[in-house]
Amino acid sequence: MRNEAVLEQIEVPELIQSVNDGRDPADPFKLPAYLRTLLNLRLADLKAKDAATLLKEGDRAAASAKVRSALEELRSLHQQGYCYCSARDDEDQTPELAKIGKQPRRPPGGAEPQPRLKKESGTFCRNGPQSASHKRFPTPFSIVATFDAAGLTLSVAAMPDYATTLRAVRQPAGGTAQLAGTSTTTTVSVIAAGPLTPGVTYEFWLVGHNSQGDGPESNHVTHAVPVSP
Repeated sequence: MRNEAVLEQIEVPELIQSVNDGRDPADPFKLPAYLRTLLNLRLADLKAKDAATLLKEGDRAAASAKVRSALEELRSLHQQGYCYCSARDDEDQTPELAKIGKQPRRPPGGAEPQPRLKKESGTFCRNGPQSASHKRFPTPFSIVATFDAAGLTLSVAAMPDYATTLRAVRQPAGGTAQLAGTSTTTTVSVIAAGPLTPGVTYEFWLVGHNSQGDGPESNHVTHAVPVSP
């Protein structure tokens, strides 16, 4: 938006032009040609700069409108996310979520904490003896690992129940066990932590893992690393 000072700077030379155009060529107060040319140039330059300023201010106004719109959208998403996350396991369908037309996509019961992967034998549940409503946990050695000597990987047919990652463990003969590799797929490298030592015999096995810890171990596989000739 133009301010008064800018308007005055434009109106004054325009008034001079108008008055000067009405004067007789013989009028001693008529501007000489060189002064009129200078006036025209200065006025044109002033108008061009004023137009550029107005354009920039328009851009700023449009940008401000977009920022306000983005902030409003963020506020709305934040509110929706808060209502979504606050839905309890036994109260997935809440009035608050219904007001904004959102409901959890998980089925009732899906908000339960991730189960702990038990290491003891048998079938277990979090709250004591097994019942029909409790989830079953894998028994030890239910994970059958297959070793690929050429690729130096361990693999299973499927991810263990409730596991989010699969961990490979290796233990050199007479040494301590160490994490060899981690994967979100059913195949894990046993050399991700470093190469194997030639001439050493290793024991490899897999464990499922989630935020609660490690699950039961798979069967153990023995591999003697050959010595290069």
